[in-house]
Amino acid sequence: MFEFIEKNKIFIGVFLCFAIFTFFTMDQEEKEIIISEVSETKTELKQQEYIQEKTVIFVHIAGNVGEPGLYEIEEGSRLNDLIVPAKIKDMEILDKYFNRAKLLSDGEKIYIPFPEEINKENDEVVLFASEEDQSKININTAGLSDLITLPGIGDTKARDIIDFREKNGKFKIIDDIMMVKGIGIATFERIKELIKT
Repeated sequence: MFEFIEKNKIFIGVFLCFAIFTFFTMDQEEKEIIISEVSETKTELKQQEYIQEKTVIFVHIAGNVGEPGLYEIEEGSRLNDLIVPAKIKDMEILDKYFNRAKLLSDGEKIYIPFPEEINKENDEVVLFASEEDQSKININTAGLSDLITLPGIGDTKARDIIDFREKNGKFKIIDDIMMVKGIGIATFERIKELIKT
């Protein structure tokens, strides 16, 4: 046996060097494969987390648009993001009455008015209203003579309503009229079917 080793030591030395080199090389490749797989797994996990973080919301857009309907969009989207999919063409109306940077929320409805729904005199959007709604007094625009026709609203309370709206801006909902001094729940119950905002 020793004779065999003695006669072939060059061959055995070359073989051992090759085996050691191969071992270390294979070990390095395996490390790179493992690192590569871990890296790919991390990337996939990050992509999955990103996909999960993207929440969708539903927004209804109607009126003066080419494609009215319900839109599924990413949370954090703005009105401007709906211009192309909803085919909004009347940019003058959009820019005049809406804020394109407005963040949209789930369940929101946006109505873009047609040109004929805009009152040219005071530049307000006037949507078609029912006959019943047209007979109601708009507490945001009514003058003294209209307000005093409401039950329980005399000259003083009518002036208070006008003063309140001049100081604080328009009433958002009819219930806001109870913020006017002297108008409580009892008065509101008597006039709520006769007023609008």
